[in-house]
Amino acid sequence: SPARRDEQQQAVAIARTNRSAMVVCRGSDGAYEYQGIRLHDGASLRLDDVRVLPAGFEARNDNTTYRLSPTELLVINGEALQSRDAMVEYRAG
Repeated sequence: SPARRDEQQQAVAIARTNRSAMVVCRGSDGAYEYQGIRLHDGASLRLDDVRVLPAGFEARNDNTTYRLSPTELLVINGEALQSRDAMVEYRAG
């Protein structure tokens, strides 16, 4: 799927909810990238505005924020919660 790392990156988190799959990768330059795919239609997203949080990662796309943690994926549009999905699989390392 599009939610995977390329040869120059190291996966630091791999996660899945019932609706999406995502991976956070770190490049050789230390920069992070968030890649996600919506499972029902295959829509994919790749973001390079990623911050490390104490409990996971936060990726931004204009006015939308994706917060990935071992327990859930939050999607926030502006100040409004758009979705909250529980993790069914999460690996970090």
